[in-house]
Amino acid sequence: MPPSLQDALTAFESSAVPGVWPYITKADLLSDLRVTVNDPLNVNQGFTPLCGPAAVVYELVRRDPVFFVQICQQLFETGQFAARTGRIVQPSDTLRNSRVRTGITTVDWMVMATVRDSENLLFHVDADAPDFVTGISNPWEVKGWTAELLGYHNVSFQPILFYGECEALQRAQTIRDQGGVAFLLINVALLGSPKPAIPIPDHWIDFLGNLQIDPEVWDRRRIGQIHFDCYTWGGIRHLDINEKTFEACFFGMVTGRPS
Repeated sequence: MPPSLQDALTAFESSAVPGVWPYITKADLLSDLRVTVNDPLNVNQGFTPLCGPAAVVYELVRRDPVFFVQICQQLFETGQFAARTGRIVQPSDTLRNSRVRTGITTVDWMVMATVRDSENLLFHVDADAPDFVTGISNPWEVKGWTAELLGYHNVSFQPILFYGECEALQRAQTIRDQGGVAFLLINVALLGSPKPAIPIPDHWIDFLGNLQIDPEVWDRRRIGQIHFDCYTWGGIRHLDINEKTFEACFFGMVTGRPS
């Protein structure tokens, strides 16, 4: 019989194995962990560029909090954890010996920064690292985390180049309805930030469904609205987006669906 969430928390709390993160105390980690598994919306990238890991970790906590607790215990006690694919995910010594980044909880920093840092070959994440080097999540990395953390075997990335935005969202809704996930690569202008002259992909959000596409969107002579829910920055937001803005600021999506 698999362990319950309380079993997993108790096992971690009662373990006598010391931690290997000099700036993370077990008391702080457990306190954050209990709050997070009680409400997955406590997953929050805060003032970091860890939006890709945050979107995936939110889904992990929401769908399998026991595995999340087990990951946290393994990371804290051994400095690594075993992903669902069998891959060993290990942060660099630079990250493990770094202080916790300001503006993010201990548990979010340890897990999300580890996930991101494990992909870096030359530059490692730490609390003072330049964000533009160490924080950007590429589609193939989000694909990997969708398999490694969430356990999906049927994972793909669909780039959006010149057309197909609405069709992609409809596919995302179908996959979500089937028990899968869809992570959208966007420009933050979709969330209300000023639209730049040339939008670039700079943020990942978790598509949560409730999609509505106004009929006008399908008529290229008129401008309509696109509506859907998403997770980002520790909250669920309902987006009502002008078609032209959406087309300019949506660049692709990673999906994972049950086999």
